[in-house]
Parts: sequence; C-alpha cells; structure tokens
Amino acid sequence: MPNDAGQDRSPADIRAVFSQNLKELMGASPNAPALCRELSLNRTQFNRYLASESFPRPDILQKICLHFGLDARILLQPLSELKNDPSNAQTFYGLREFLNMRPGNMPEHLFPSSFYVFSRHSFTYSDTFIQGIVHVYRKDGMTDITGRETIFEMRKQSLPIDKYAREFRGMVLAMDTGLGMLVSLRRFMTGSFNFVAPVPSF
Repeated sequence: MPNDAGQDRSPADIRAVFSQNLKELMGASPNAPALCRELSLNRTQFNRYLASESFPRPDILQKICLHFGLDARILLQPLSELKNDPSNAQTFYGLREFLNMRPGNMPEHLFPSSFYVFSRHSFTYSDTFIQGIVHVYRKDGMTDITGRETIFEMRKQSLPIDKYAREFRGMVLAMDTGLGMLVSLRRFMTGSFNFVAPVPSF
C-alpha cells in the first residue's frame, strides 16, 4: 500500500513536523551541543531545524536517522505514529511474549542505567581479550544498550572503522536466572547474545 503521508504537505508543514520530532527525540533536557559534536553537525544549522526554519540535506538527515534508529519518515510523520507503526519489530514479529520484551521488564535496581566496562574474548583471536564501555539506558519502558566496537576488532574482520559502522545497539531481556543482551552492529553485520547472572562476591 503506498504511503501518502507526504501528500499535500507544504515545506512549512514538513519543517514543523521534523522540528517537533527532533525535540521529542532529544528528550526533556536536550543537549544540542553534545549531539552536534557527536554527529559532526553545524550547531547553527541544527538550531534552525529545532526552530522549524529549515530541514536537513539527505546526508545530514541520514546521520540523524541512524543516530536515533529511525528512517526518513521523521520528516513527514509525528513520532507517535512512527512508534506505533506495525512494522515495529517488537510487534511485527510477535516476539514480546517469547523474549520478555514487555515495557518495564528489567527493573532499575536489577540492572541500573549507567556506563559499564566490559571484557570479552576477541571474535577472531582466542588468545585476545577486548575491553570497552557500554551505556545501558531506558527508552519507552525498554532497557537498551549501546557502545562502539574497537577499531582493532573491526579491522581484523575487514569491516569499516568509522564511528557509525562501529556503533552497536541492542536490548536487555529479563531471564529466569539473570539477564540476556541481544546486541548487533548496524544492519546486523555481526552480532552476539550475552548472558549475565549474579554471582557471590568473596
């Protein structure tokens, strides 16, 4: 079925929708300078997006979409419609019941939102350990995780080493005796499932 969301939309309408979506995506306490630095965006131009004075070029829009895990429909459709889109993987594939993907499935006291240091075996060298930092955070009632793969590991797998290619994201799933993390690089170039369980500390 063709998508007619953009029909009869004036440039002013598109700017207004994009501006509102961008404000919602940034949250109640927007940190525009940090986002502009991370995405290498012009701060003045970004302020024009927020003020409904302009909308981005395709390459800038792609950066913004990739950062927030959305597509170009953020120019045309309110964020609430996009979040309730039936193509959303959690509903489309009917996985909520099987993977415990219910909002609030991971209480804050069991796995607090924070930054964590991790160590793991290299995917390519059994005698090498990789260390990195991940960010665990809550969004729309779900517990998500994000970070960046090391340049060393990406090179050894003949994968791109720019920061967008190295970024991974995933979800944290409450399990019977611990928690699982399903994590992937963008477009599932490579991914992993991790299980973490509490152990006594002596």
